Amino acid sequence: MLERIVDTVADDVTFESDKVRGYLDEDEQSLRRRIIADWRSACGR
Repeated sequence: MLERIVDTVADDVTFESDKVRGYLDEDEQSLRRRIIADWRSACGR
């Protein structure tokens, strides 16, 4: 959902900006870590 919002709001130049790309990469990794932690918690690991 976040990706669709960003695609809608940002133009190609803004989206390709190093600062924006870095933020999105960092946010994606944070989300992945939370999903893995939640999954491990749900599975009792």
